[in-house]
Amino acid sequence: MSPHFDFVGFSKRQKALGLIGSVNEALHDSSILHAVYMERLKTHEANAIVAFLNDEVFPDVAALLEKRLSRITARGFDSNVWKTKRYLEMLKGINELISVGLSNASADVKKRLADIGVYEARYQHAMLSNTLEQAGVLHLVPEVVLPSSNMLRSIVTSKPFEGRFLKDWWKGLERNAQATISSQINIGVATGESTPKIVRRVVGTSSASFADGAVHTTRRHATTIVRTAINHIASQAREMLWAENRDIIKGIRYVSVLDGRTTDICRTLDGQVYGIYEGPRPPMHHQCRSTTVAVTRSWKELGINLREAPMGTRATMNGQVPANVTYGQWIKRQPVEFQNEVMGKGKATLYRRGVVPMEKFIDSKYRPLTLDQLVKLEDLMLSR
Repeated sequence: MSPHFDFVGFSKRQKALGLIGSVNEALHDSSILHAVYMERLKTHEANAIVAFLNDEVFPDVAALLEKRLSRITARGFDSNVWKTKRYLEMLKGINELISVGLSNASADVKKRLADIGVYEARYQHAMLSNTLEQAGVLHLVPEVVLPSSNMLRSIVTSKPFEGRFLKDWWKGLERNAQATISSQINIGVATGESTPKIVRRVVGTSSASFADGAVHTTRRHATTIVRTAINHIASQAREMLWAENRDIIKGIRYVSVLDGRTTDICRTLDGQVYGIYEGPRPPMHHQCRSTTVAVTRSWKELGINLREAPMGTRATMNGQVPANVTYGQWIKRQPVEFQNEVMGKGKATLYRRGVVPMEKFIDSKYRPLTLDQLVKLEDLMLSR
């Protein structure tokens, strides 16, 4: 997995523009930027698992259901529909397909998450080293140490999130999928629906992009698990890196995305600083988008007499954290081309006009507004 953003060039531009006031401020800005791209990674991985389910699991379920149920209907049920041998064997066969399919998906997700953990630690290692170098203090602090790949990969199986291990979350997904699909088949049979209608009840219809079938619940749950697991793996990989560098890092700052989707708990935790392996860490809930940022030690904490620190570097290792900055305030400070890339040129242009605040870019159900909807909202706000 290769770096997805040129943070070296970004930090150099920050320095040239005089935006680096301290190492901690630079780490804060770079980490928020990195979190934006991590959200894209989550979306990519979630889409990959949904594609696997759509291509490798659900078609087989639909084919087996249609074939077996058509035969059973043609031959007729026993006096007790729910104890008809062929019917029970059909449900068992469907459950086995789901079990095998999700087991294969789980193995793939596990490997990809391990890769993400290794990547995240390497990325943060490079970010920290580069920030110290750009501040001109890299030669004055201990060498930044990178944990071993084996340690980082072990996070996937050894660290639970929200009280459960990844394998348990995935097993729960399997059981729920089996129960949901079996339930919908039972309902269809009980109400006398035709085989094609029962198949549609399970897999959905093309007119609704297959979002109206029972299996769509599995898609949603799989997406939630993958996105939350990525946040967990990345968070723990950062923690492992910082634990290896306690002589440079003294604490961890919780950073939340302060928009209309942020939960009460993440608003409360935003900006709080905790010791390494102390206090809460993202993800604090499903689909959590919060992140963590390292807080470096001051010159004094590093055992260096401030008077002996080179001129021009004395303020860069003050050990203080930057003031709280909302995402909207932060992105205003970024280059126009970056704003256009993240938000889309039309929405970024509208945002720079300053009439519609960032929190209005989504509706009451947390769905992003289209550019046309935002333009109408801007007209409405200007007419007040």
